[in-house]
Amino acid sequence: MTYNLYSTMRWFITKLVFNIADSGAVERQFEEQWRMVAAEDRKHAFKKALDLGAKEAEEIIRDDGSAVKWEFIAVTDMIEFNPDSDGAEVHSSIASPEEPENYLRFVQQKAACIPLN
Repeated sequence: MTYNLYSTMRWFITKLVFNIADSGAVERQFEEQWRMVAAEDRKHAFKKALDLGAKEAEEIIRDDGSAVKWEFIAVTDMIEFNPDSDGAEVHSSIASPEEPENYLRFVQQKAACIPLN
């Protein structure tokens, strides 16, 4: 008999936010990452997401010697995912592109690249 560790766990979708510190950047940048986390409860899922964020913080040194740092800021969202969540909204954003036709072309190209097997 095979025991599946994840069968006793609950799944959560968490949002981790990072500050991208780049001395050469014209404007400040932030990255939002949505991550799946398996844990026994919300408290453990939150702790696991915090640990993930701390682990993902990094610094990259460019060829010219300048640095770009991903600084973990916080876990800002946590949504429990379960079988009853079928069709539930997980993320939404509104785009107001300067060139709508280019945006639509990009969306259609991206959609055509989704692997179906």
